[in-house]
Amino acid sequence: MKRLLPVLPLLFLCSCSSYFMQRADDFGDTARFKLMGGIGLGIQAEVTRAIIFGAGYYEVDSFGFANRSFGIWHERVREGGVFAGFHREDVSEGRDYYRGNYGFNASPEGRYSFHEEESGCDFWNLRATIHLVVVGADLELRLGQILDFITGIFGYDMARDDYDFEAVGAESPTS
Repeated sequence: MKRLLPVLPLLFLCSCSSYFMQRADDFGDTARFKLMGGIGLGIQAEVTRAIIFGAGYYEVDSFGFANRSFGIWHERVREGGVFAGFHREDVSEGRDYYRGNYGFNASPEGRYSFHEEESGCDFWNLRATIHLVVVGADLELRLGQILDFITGIFGYDMARDDYDFEAVGAESPTS
């Protein structure tokens, strides 16, 4: 029996590996940042995805952290607003999906639209972007995802983005 005591913590960790991997993924959703090199011009601040001040257009190669991993990708971004804003991002190389499109559409109802892979947690963001001719930077603090990380510690998946690693293998759906 005494020989088995050192093995007990390992059994606990093995049974909880999915929980810890989900918490790590939730933590990876809490912020995004990138450095950009390429032609463009813009300065913008977002207070939630709907309230956008500023404008920008740039086609750049970006390096940063997004969607739970570091990477390099090429993108074209058009964004702007004086209160109700829009954001359109086309990634042509390096990532299948970085941010996508969101904002108010041009319909008479003026409805807000999310990217199809986002949840309500993705609405509550603070973001700042500056791009001056050939260099730029973008930093996003995702308040809803921070709350999802905190509630996930206690077993509640607010963003509905947790999954069972054992059932799907070691790959996460956003990898």
